[in-house]
Amino acid sequence: LPVGVTQVSGDFTRGEMGACFSPAGREIARVLSAYSSAEATSLICKSSREIEKVLGYPGEEELIQRDNLVLGTD
Repeated sequence: LPVGVTQVSGDFTRGEMGACFSPAGREIARVLSAYSSAEATSLICKSSREIEKVLGYPGEEELIQRDNLVLGTD
């Protein structure tokens, strides 16, 4: 959910593969993003209810859906 996102880095488009990191900087998952980097940045720490207001269209409730996430194995 956007409310749990604290930082977005890099330049990516919707559906592109990326990585999620713990606050300590450890990679914890590989993901497919539901939003571009610009959209994701504008949603940092926002409630899912705010997505339409922020982006101007109703989007996905999650930045990353669990069906599009693979947790690390180390």
